Amino acid sequence: AERRQPPPAVRGPGGGRGVMLCAGKTSIDPKDEHKGRRPSHTCIGGSPEPAFHSFDTDPHRDGFVPGKWAADDDDVSRVNSLRRLGIMMTTSEPAFDRMTKIASELFKVPICLVSFVAEDFQWFKAREGLDADRTGRDVSFCSYATLKETQGVFAVENAHLDLRFKDNPLVTGPPHIAFYAGAPIYHPDVPHKIGSFCIIDNKPRSITDHEKYLLSLFAAQITHELLTRATMNALAEP
Repeated sequence: AERRQPPPAVRGPGGGRGVMLCAGKTSIDPKDEHKGRRPSHTCIGGSPEPAFHSFDTDPHRDGFVPGKWAADDDDVSRVNSLRRLGIMMTTSEPAFDRMTKIASELFKVPICLVSFVAEDFQWFKAREGLDADRTGRDVSFCSYATLKETQGVFAVENAHLDLRFKDNPLVTGPPHIAFYAGAPIYHPDVPHKIGSFCIIDNKPRSITDHEKYLLSLFAAQITHELLTRATMNALAEP
């Protein structure tokens, strides 16, 4: 299916459509990401049709609504700060991959992700136990982890009993999310939450304060890796 290319900067409320990048595949080279184009990908979930999006901290409060997602009023600034890091659509890196493998073993969960939440989709820089490298933002649990009002780790212990998620395609279908916990990943230079380090299980479970603390340590390490990466890139510039 043909994909509309996004503008270089994100438009604000009322400035455009929130298009779910979910059906089919593109064949754009990853090197073209800086031009606003997106590479080949595997995607699950999300609205199959473009949908108007208004900024709302919780459009799913009374039940899942396709084509809408949780966002703060400064989401444009948040997404642009993420884009400027140059991390989106980059190839896998051992430093990130190791952390998802370790966390999956530590927390005894089948899925662990380093997720960055962009304009209308979330992309996984590192993933353990999941083939897809992105989902539409409307089905994203991680959008909640990036909200200002979310304090610390965002956790859903039983998605089947949560009005926001029980009809979410990622709950009713593969990967059958029942439990989610995500610690926010902060931008290394500006006060924005740009994604989350999250663990997922297909069975309901509880999470302790100590486990939340450990999850936050992983997220903080991701921020450190982003800072190191940005510093090395800056030093390499002529």
